[in-house]
Amino acid sequence: MSTAVIVATSVASLAPFFIYWEKFTNLYWFSDDWDLLDGAASLGLSQWLLEPFLKESVIPLFKLLWLAAVELFEGSYLAMLGLVWATHLAILLLFGFLLRRSGFSPAAIACVVLTLGLAWTNIETLGWAAQWSPQLALLFFLIAWHWQWRLVERPAAPLETAGLALCVLASALSSSRGIISGLLVALFAVQRRRYLLAVVSLAPSVLVALVQVLWASRAGEPHAAAVYAACYWLLNPLYLLLPIPKKAVDTQALILCGALKALFLACGLRRDRPLLVTLAAFDLLNAVALGWARYHTGLATTVSSRYQYISLFCFGPLVASALARFRLPRPIIVVAFVAWVGLLVYPWKRHADRWSRCRGAEVRAALASAAPNQRFGPALITAARARELVRGYRLH
Repeated sequence: MSTAVIVATSVASLAPFFIYWEKFTNLYWFSDDWDLLDGAASLGLSQWLLEPFLKESVIPLFKLLWLAAVELFEGSYLAMLGLVWATHLAILLLFGFLLRRSGFSPAAIACVVLTLGLAWTNIETLGWAAQWSPQLALLFFLIAWHWQWRLVERPAAPLETAGLALCVLASALSSSRGIISGLLVALFAVQRRRYLLAVVSLAPSVLVALVQVLWASRAGEPHAAAVYAACYWLLNPLYLLLPIPKKAVDTQALILCGALKALFLACGLRRDRPLLVTLAAFDLLNAVALGWARYHTGLATTVSSRYQYISLFCFGPLVASALARFRLPRPIIVVAFVAWVGLLVYPWKRHADRWSRCRGAEVRAALASAAPNQRFGPALITAARARELVRGYRLH
């Protein structure tokens, strides 16, 4: 039964893509997309792959796969978004089976998968080709976690442990936040008392972290980074989901969201499950990594849609675990579940309309009308250069 639940809820999570198909067809190459295309066209492949992305991370695997997809799909942005949603489906399936391995009930798995799968707050991750980067990192992390889970249950052969290390390495080379994957998989191995597997899991992340520090690190402001990380951790993923009146990233929001999150964590972590401890650590370490990389963008960006995916991924199982401690009547559970799904899904229409306009129609119009030496929207290149890229990569 649990297999059917995992597959059904994962596939059902694709519904927004097909329901708002027309809106997604209007989306166009945006901001970081242009930076990637310009770098690939201007530099040699080897130099571009090792060039720090946005001057903060060396992620050659993502770049290579992303550019290959651009070429394969002949510049179709809709096809690129289809790839993003296909990766979303793969993540949900792997996550669901991981939850089953950890002993979650079919009902709890359905709640967790749909929370990550249907949440409208993921619209930026699922509507922007450049956001395939953190998705890939999470996908390889899940593969590594499944791989290691299998190895902790029996003696591991050398080739199998090498495969585990390669999965962790792939995660770290796909996104700056994928660097913490090795630490997390190592933490899980330590909880299962498989210390050699922990070392094997950690080594690739340490290696890539050293490369990042030497190659792409910039002078930071530890205090500002810590404040950003704390705000991100306290606010997400509840801030955008809860109907808080007069929303603002302020003390009131920090207290409300932070208190609710702490309550779920306290209740959820009382269950002795290495998976939950690992996810709680993931959420915290992701906040630290994000704070170090993005503190200069201002505290208002801590609740950006692009940063919700991992937060939802980590938070959902903790909520399900906490709620499982209360034996509520079935009618109340059903009503609460339906209301929760409605809260996740209903705002999709409004935000899909807005996204289709500001990241589709307006970008196309600005690119068509901007003077050759002017920039259009948030892109870092001029309109003339963008038009060259459109012709070179047959973008549409």
